[in-house]
Amino acid sequence: MKKYQTEFKLKVVSSFLAGDGGAKLLARQWSVPEEKIRTWVSHYRLHGIDGLRPKRNCFDNAAIGSFFGTLKAEYFHLERPDSIDALEAGVHDYVHYYNHKRIKLRLQGLSPVEYRLRSTA
Repeated sequence: MKKYQTEFKLKVVSSFLAGDGGAKLLARQWSVPEEKIRTWVSHYRLHGIDGLRPKRNCFDNAAIGSFFGTLKAEYFHLERPDSIDALEAGVHDYVHYYNHKRIKLRLQGLSPVEYRLRSTA
């Protein structure tokens, strides 16, 4: 199955919506199956440009999900900030700690920043 870039799909859909031809004519012109064009137009009408983008999987957010879980467990549930300013300052301090001071066994006992700097040197 051939994969098409989002920009290409958008050009084809725009041509269709502009009235440059029907699905059959555009299919020949762009060398795309007619059914694909109909599907892209339908998805575009329902979801806009997002309907033409590739589907994502649940692992795309795994790293940030893990970070937020750690942030809640190690900071938010322990500190209980009493204002937005305290929360903002606390999160800022925690992110600095997370990247610069917190050691990880998977990173040979180094902080993430130390590990990256060591591996780029």
